[in-house]
Amino acid sequence: MPEPRDLLFGSARLIDGTGAPPRDRVDVAVRGDRIAAVGPRLEAAGAQRIDCAGRTLMPGLVNADEYLALKGIAGSYYDVYRQSPHWQVLRASRNALYSLAQGITTVRDVGAIDGLNLVLRDAIAAEMVTGPAVYACGMPIAPTFDSPGVEPVGMTVEAADGAALLTCVEALLERGVDFVMIKMHREDFRAKRKRHFTVEELRPAHPARGPRTRRREHRAEPRGVGAQRALGHPRARGEAPRERAPLLRGRGHARDRDDVLRGQPRR
Repeated sequence: MPEPRDLLFGSARLIDGTGAPPRDRVDVAVRGDRIAAVGPRLEAAGAQRIDCAGRTLMPGLVNADEYLALKGIAGSYYDVYRQSPHWQVLRASRNALYSLAQGITTVRDVGAIDGLNLVLRDAIAAEMVTGPAVYACGMPIAPTFDSPGVEPVGMTVEAADGAALLTCVEALLERGVDFVMIKMHREDFRAKRKRHFTVEELRPAHPARGPRTRRREHRAEPRGVGAQRALGHPRARGEAPRERAPLLRGRGHARDRDDVLRGQPRR
């Protein structure tokens, strides 16, 4: 993988994300993948200079509630989110690129059919697809509700009780999700009735009670201190990041970064 180039963004209007007023005619020097200096009339030997006169430079945005596979859909929601996973991963890839073009550099994806947001996350980390850093839950967990007006599941998985909920949580953790998303209720739209998870059903899956499968930390670190704090990343607490997990997990196989980039077959 090529090393990041040194860059010098010159004469920008800078919004630094601290709440301070914008600053005009500011230079930002980037060395590798780190901001090295911020100030007026910087010198950076060997860096590629990008003239930002008349433009605004700011930290990347964080979208904390997104469905990349569903963004920009047309038609019935319940029909769209049960479309072919092949079709949906293409839509998610397009929306990842759109998000990055809008200045969003980190996305928290809260659900996709077959957990395809995990595949997209790892493909972006391997630079096979262009997009923001993605933190994904795989498939949300919803309570089983047998009633005539309840829509069949699409991107969600069902759990009938606390034991089934814990099994779903552990299966998601084994696939390498970044967090677990639990939808608290299902609704019968005809009878206007809802079925909620009870406190007792939720209790076995609570982190304080420690599901039997340990969470694997996603190998792509949050970009920026704000994102690290929001996601509880160890670097924001002054700790060393834990060892990174393999790239494409799930479905009984794992591939490391070098294999992905060389196009080697799965082992």
